[in-house]
Amino acid sequence: MHTEKKTQEISSTRIAARLIFLVLFSGLILFGGAGTLKWLEAWLYLILTGSSVTFNAVWMKKKDPRLLRDRMCFDKKSPRGVDRIILLLYMIFIFILIALPGLDAVRFQWSALPVFIKAIGFIMTFVSGYIMFLVLKENPHLSSIVEVHQDREHKVITTGLYRYVRHPWYVGLILFFFSVPLALGSLYTLIPAGVLTILLVMRIFIEEKTLRQELPGYEEYCQTVKYRIIPYIW
Repeated sequence: MHTEKKTQEISSTRIAARLIFLVLFSGLILFGGAGTLKWLEAWLYLILTGSSVTFNAVWMKKKDPRLLRDRMCFDKKSPRGVDRIILLLYMIFIFILIALPGLDAVRFQWSALPVFIKAIGFIMTFVSGYIMFLVLKENPHLSSIVEVHQDREHKVITTGLYRYVRHPWYVGLILFFFSVPLALGSLYTLIPAGVLTILLVMRIFIEEKTLRQELPGYEEYCQTVKYRIIPYIW
């Protein structure tokens, strides 16, 4: 038991390096598109999202190192079938989601949003991060790829936000997608946010098919919790 736990641990140096790279790379995309570092909204956004990701990583390292391995892809597992294509498209449009606001709102100023809309965007950013943290606390099987952990006594999660919708993690992600164009003042960035939402909806169908087939009790859970991401709607 002690040996298994030890092998699951990840050094703080590796975690810090991954987080620093993520923040720096995101900043490079944001400010590279803008062509300037004089962009207050981008700095605020980096601080807020970087703090959220760092907090989650520190929490997982302390409470659930195995979940941290999955979420940060230290085990380098490959997605299967259509999920591989969806994840590839997902990465492409995440890049567009981060790069486009600088081009739109700062460099070329194709569109602009009022301050109160930007404030709503930042509130959405905070709420999305909080939702995803609540999901991390409840679900130790929250893999970055579609899979059932047969070796970890994978079971259906019915507590926390899972009492209301079957995919609360995706709720947090969708809020994040749409917080980017609002907080950074870019109407055109609503387009990649919409595409990413469609990709998540497609992934939900793939994920649920896998869970219904491979995870005991999931079919019954779907009968109890009828909504995937929006209560009383879908």
